[in-house]
Amino acid sequence: MEDERDLALDERTHWIAYAFGATPIRALSDPIGQEAHGLIGVVDIIPRQWALTEAHGFVALSTDQRGRPVVLARPMPEMSDGLWADFTDTDSDGNERSIREFVLFNRDGMNLWDSASRIRWKVDGHPVFAPFNVNGTPERDLAQLVPDCPVCDDSYDRGDKGVNYRWPALASLLSDLLGVQIEASDDFNLWVFPEDYVTWDKGINLMACEGQHVVIRLVHPGGRARQRVFVMNGYNYADLFPGFGFPRAALLAPGKSLTAWLDPAAIKGTTGFWHDGPTAIMSGGVWGRVNVAPPGEFGCPAAAP
Repeated sequence: MEDERDLALDERTHWIAYAFGATPIRALSDPIGQEAHGLIGVVDIIPRQWALTEAHGFVALSTDQRGRPVVLARPMPEMSDGLWADFTDTDSDGNERSIREFVLFNRDGMNLWDSASRIRWKVDGHPVFAPFNVNGTPERDLAQLVPDCPVCDDSYDRGDKGVNYRWPALASLLSDLLGVQIEASDDFNLWVFPEDYVTWDKGINLMACEGQHVVIRLVHPGGRARQRVFVMNGYNYADLFPGFGFPRAALLAPGKSLTAWLDPAAIKGTTGFWHDGPTAIMSGGVWGRVNVAPPGEFGCPAAAP
């Protein structure tokens, strides 16, 4: 019965799929709360001549009732560094190039809790605690809400931002490094950052093979009412409006997406550093790197004997 309805829909609908890239799937019944809770998705339309060679975090379905290939993406928490897929692109002259595509979701309002926080929240003079112990350990303090950043003023997102299921906030990383508790609401100008903090393994690391063309699909399903930005250092990418604003820093509004084709192809020894802006959002956990994977790892060919 469902197949018959699908066939009837196809007969009445004129489908035109073109290689736009990633388009977010949004929940319209509650465009703020549901998206913040992870009810998000994406439709990624690639060029016809791209042949899928390997996928990490994608479940390949055989075909639909019309014989068309279907690939279903299922992001899971342990896949923290982004969904990626490898394609082989063949031009009209038969020349091939290897492409690695990543899909990243900008996240807002993640309702984060910190078990090491010194802050104690109160309502009408009464303390407010989380309804759970950390890892079920009675002697540990109950987790506390992560506060807003000093300059954030969105009433619903409370400054909790991340990418996919990751939140590499600088407050937490500095706390571990310096051995003191630093809150997200503290003034970071009072602390000395290590020179190599952008190379910490805690960040979101996108691994590509040497010589691959890296394509990053960045999706902002919804949440924060203002635009986000994708700033890339170490590699270049062309946005839709060259010469307008800052280079390698395209803006991204809620419900929109962008595609960043990194230039040049992945170079061994080169680290790309990407982040959001302004600095308060970047330090809240929206940053990461692009690195070349060692031979034989992350789907890359093994080194020649």
